[in-house]
Amino acid sequence: MKGLLPECEVKVFQAAEARKQFSTSNTVVGALSYEAGAIWPYRFVTAMWNTLLQEYPNQLTIETNTPVVSVEKESAGNAYTVYTNRGIIHCTHIAHATNAWMSHLLPSFKTKATGVRAHMSAQNPGHHSYQTFHGDRSWSIIYGENDYDYMTQRPSAKGMGDIMLGGGTFRSKDNGINQIGVWDDSCIDALTSAHLAGILPVVFSPDKEARKPEQQERFLQQHWSGIIALTADSLPFVGKLDGRLSGRKSQRHSADSSEWISAGYNGQGMVFAWLCGTALAVMIMGLEEESIPASPGYPGGILSEWFPKELLLDGKRFDRIDILDLADQL
Repeated sequence: MKGLLPECEVKVFQAAEARKQFSTSNTVVGALSYEAGAIWPYRFVTAMWNTLLQEYPNQLTIETNTPVVSVEKESAGNAYTVYTNRGIIHCTHIAHATNAWMSHLLPSFKTKATGVRAHMSAQNPGHHSYQTFHGDRSWSIIYGENDYDYMTQRPSAKGMGDIMLGGGTFRSKDNGINQIGVWDDSCIDALTSAHLAGILPVVFSPDKEARKPEQQERFLQQHWSGIIALTADSLPFVGKLDGRLSGRKSQRHSADSSEWISAGYNGQGMVFAWLCGTALAVMIMGLEEESIPASPGYPGGILSEWFPKELLLDGKRFDRIDILDLADQL
């Protein structure tokens, strides 16, 4: 890890030391500790949109509850016609940023990516030492080579901020396979939610003698599901879509009119989405070879210096991958 992240300092705790340091039960066999960050995604995203709407009131609008029904390439020109449930939009560029739902408007992607129902929960922390961290610590509960749950705590003046705990995908029936290709996020999987509800009392329970009767017990406040994307090679799709990939061809081709994609984050949207979107914006503007100064949210330099080429979607990668290849990984 030092070779890739020299600034990352990792502390290793053996079983007994880890249990004492982090006030866990004897189910914990060790721990790794390092500097990390946690954020409330919804507040972050809505705050960003609010700022952009104020700065660019004449260039930007957000049309909620307006699903796109279909897209057509105008045969006589360079523009696209976008049909929505509220009317028609004409534009020169379309960015497909719908993650797991990309194949709705890009049918050829049905064999390249699918959806997976993932689960999240909000839990009352009850009596535990992490009440005093005021949201300054996050955890990953690792119990297999690729199996882990993730946990953060919302800030609170009294240290009783809600615990946000998600994961457990492979704890459902058939080790999570029955959650692949599921598009209904109006309900939850019982076994997955039972797993998430059991993490706090099993992993973080103090000794019975240390509990105080008057202190509030933990409980599951809310749990819900959402659809994440799973791509055939477990990497996001970022780049320009030619007519073969989009399924929309015309007799005229122009660099001034294109479809683009940034989607398929495989449950790692907080890691990939920001810079994938940034890279896509650079491509749309045709600035790939421009050395752009570093700024908040942008690494600086030309695109190839910081954006992994493995994430670029071209015809060769598109033809090489197939969603059925995931069977070998599962």
